[in-house]
Amino acid sequence: MSITNLTLLLVDDDLFLHKIQTALLTKFGHQVEAVSSGEQAIQRLSCQSFDLILMDVMMPGMDGLETTRQIRKAGIRTPILALTGNDTPADRQAAREAGMNGYLTKPIRKEDLDKLTAQLF
Repeated sequence: MSITNLTLLLVDDDLFLHKIQTALLTKFGHQVEAVSSGEQAIQRLSCQSFDLILMDVMMPGMDGLETTRQIRKAGIRTPILALTGNDTPADRQAAREAGMNGYLTKPIRKEDLDKLTAQLF
């Protein structure tokens, strides 16, 4: 099952990946806004709502886990999917404990995103 036309907040410090991931997610049928830090994500979420957040786990400064903790502390319940190149049981556990709702590995695959969004929506 493919859910399309979601408004996504992509949080990733790699500006090159912004372009690639945004193009890919748009091709999948979603609207994407990209920011490059946890601080920018929190600021963006204070003035706009999104259907789903894709959060890079490893970022300089405030990493994705801490950003997620801050988002949850602010009472924002938007589903958050970890977005990372690491895929170990410990990484998945850390993401869950931080308040993330699922886990995607880079590069984003449509089948994986569809499976997770079907579970969330």
